[in-house]
Amino acid sequence: MHHDGVGYVFPNSGNVELKIDQQTGNWSSLGLKSGSAAMDVFSLWFDHGVNPAGAQYEYRVIPGVDLTAMVTQVKNMSVRTISNTTDLQAVRNDSLKVTGLVFYAAGEVEIRSGLTVRADGPSVVLVKETAEKTTVTVADPTGLDTVVNITLTYAEETSIPMVFTMPTGVESGRSITQTTEFLIPGMSPPLAPANLKIQ
Repeated sequence: MHHDGVGYVFPNSGNVELKIDQQTGNWSSLGLKSGSAAMDVFSLWFDHGVNPAGAQYEYRVIPGVDLTAMVTQVKNMSVRTISNTTDLQAVRNDSLKVTGLVFYAAGEVEIRSGLTVRADGPSVVLVKETAEKTTVTVADPTGLDTVVNITLTYAEETSIPMVFTMPTGVESGRSITQTTEFLIPGMSPPLAPANLKIQ
């Protein structure tokens, strides 16, 4: 689906509804100003049915593209869903070598061949790989956990434990970033993460 310079991609089946009509609303309900207005509105949504249980949905948004560029991006899309469950959601951009993960509970997942990420509890994790290093950023949006343990395991042989002491007080919920040296198969892992910093 392409509308007004934005592409909407639905990788899996689902009951997608589209509605384009004039709708009337009150600006004061948005805290903007008084009065009402009627405008043409584009609405696109999944119809999940009545009381869905164990259902899934997935969509991708591609902003700032014309129709031709959107079609090209969809044909060459390097983004893939690794997991979409109640315990773990994970998406990877293979071209950028960036993986975003949301752990709702302790768990682990292989984000690419030869690299597994484990978290010991609920957390939001971003893993970015380059030829020189692997950067891991962790946040706890709930602000409940004081420490989050992340383990990177390469080829089921080499594990790197990473301990993230989460900010508290006014900085609660902010992310922490650690960087490790890039692991080339056959080489020894670094003894500990380096370049700890708060973002």
